[in-house]
Amino acid sequence: MKRKQFLLLSTALALALWCDTFAQGPGQATNPNPPDSSIDIQPWISELSWDNPPGTEHTNVWMGIHPDYLTSVYSGRAINSIQFSATLEYRKSYFWRIDASDQTGTTEGNIWLFTTLGTLGFWQISFIDSFNTGTINWEISNNGGDCIWDTMNLCRTSYDMPVTADGFVFSADGARCGVGTSTFSTATLNSPLDLVNHSEAFVFWDNDWYTKDTTDAVFVELSIDSGLSWISIWQRPGISFRKSQVFVDITNHLQIEPLLLRLRTIQNGSDSWWAIDNLFIGVSNILSPQTPASNLIAFGLTNNNYDSVWVDLEWIGAGGIATGHRIKRKLGDQYSQYMYLNIADVAISTSSYKDITVEDETYYTYKIGIFEGPFEFYRYSNESTIITPPIPVELTSFTATVIGNNVQLYWVTATELNNYGFDILRQAQDDEWVTMGFVPGQGTTTKAQHYSFIDEAVSSGIYRYRLKQIDYDGSLEYSETVEVEVSLPTKFLLEQNYPNPFNPTTIIKYTIPSQKNPLLGGDYRGGLITIKVFDVLGNEVARLVNEVKSSGNYEVEFNGNDLTSGIYFYRLSANDFSETKKMILLR
Repeated sequence: MKRKQFLLLSTALALALWCDTFAQGPGQATNPNPPDSSIDIQPWISELSWDNPPGTEHTNVWMGIHPDYLTSVYSGRAINSIQFSATLEYRKSYFWRIDASDQTGTTEGNIWLFTTLGTLGFWQISFIDSFNTGTINWEISNNGGDCIWDTMNLCRTSYDMPVTADGFVFSADGARCGVGTSTFSTATLNSPLDLVNHSEAFVFWDNDWYTKDTTDAVFVELSIDSGLSWISIWQRPGISFRKSQVFVDITNHLQIEPLLLRLRTIQNGSDSWWAIDNLFIGVSNILSPQTPASNLIAFGLTNNNYDSVWVDLEWIGAGGIATGHRIKRKLGDQYSQYMYLNIADVAISTSSYKDITVEDETYYTYKIGIFEGPFEFYRYSNESTIITPPIPVELTSFTATVIGNNVQLYWVTATELNNYGFDILRQAQDDEWVTMGFVPGQGTTTKAQHYSFIDEAVSSGIYRYRLKQIDYDGSLEYSETVEVEVSLPTKFLLEQNYPNPFNPTTIIKYTIPSQKNPLLGGDYRGGLITIKVFDVLGNEVARLVNEVKSSGNYEVEFNGNDLTSGIYFYRLSANDFSETKKMILLR
């Protein structure tokens, strides 16, 4: 019974030690402001704040309108608040996260959420449908499929809707009709929208569009001629657009005649659905001080040396009394769910801008807004998407570190173009350069790549290292040279095993120093080196090393496959030196 209690205590201790051993970073940030899950936050809020865990040295702030598509809005020295570069929309949910880093690594924070106020003060609601009374406002037609639009209780579905959705939702759901079915259906508002006496109007709804078929598509359409023809004001091809809140400006479609609005879906299989909730139409009689810019075009450019890249923007502006144009950018194409961020404000008379804050071979989408003083009007130009051109391999760092009698090389590339790989070159004193190894490259990529190489069992002396970068077409480029000095160890060292806890194998590293023996006239070789493993009762359970060794750095593997879980000790002995460390076997 006592032995069982001891084993339980040992296991608990091992779990505690394991958590401490593998925890990375200083911990998670706390106390977000706005508080998590806050609602009715003013859209002009300009600051996010939080408490960092003790020891935080670096902070990365992420923000977005979907938890899976967050954008880094700050990365640098530790801060606990930020003036974020984004104009918030009304009745919109925003997600944000703080990653905290120290010398041990990075702790990814929890994702927090806040939702802004429901409507602008000067907007009026012309129509709203929460779908809790069914489909009474809609005329539903089947265009040749098996399923049609209907209302569903949200809590009985797997829809991924924004937090503002609740109760019943309006959906065209192929999964509801069974395997092998299709959904080609239209839902048209029963009553025309009489917006002729208003200067501005928009359509808003909570959205979940899920599909696996690239031929699927969904549309929101308007008709200004009593249904004879239809204009698409929002559409999504066969790319999911989930947990989203959609805002569409329809001011340019206001005509003398009332408008018709319909929802149209093309779903070729049963593994897709389109669900919406809280569809409402807002109107205003307050004129914006400026019509939005138009004919926005983005050009991705690079210089003759192919070492920098930028995007030139051009648009047509009509001038006006507004303060200026607000340039907004997001990652991905126009259908991506990344959040638009403000990148610059320019005068209302300006019609071009050079964006130098981009990475190569990356999709960006731009749009131009207008603002008057501190207020941004929710009318924008067309969206323009560009993929920036590539630049060749860009080496941002190259270092060499001596670890015992090994040399570890570490380098980072910011971008790569047709990179076949790297030859590792070493030069001792004034000797010729010698190739020590090869590390494959990543071909073409715009993401930072981290590489390392260990030159093992290097004799004492001064060495130089450089990289020979090789392209797929055979062209070469050499890096700068780094220099290190390797010295033989001067004292015994027994390192902590890794991993610890372990199951069933672990590595034990140790160092034998360089000592001159006056009788032998060379390195110290006169003693027996032993490494033994003992259980908690002092019984020897393994002998890992039992031989004479020259000076240098060594490692040995211990396999505890035949032992029970618990605490064990390993001891390095050499003449008058002895050191013991503890390790945990966790089966």
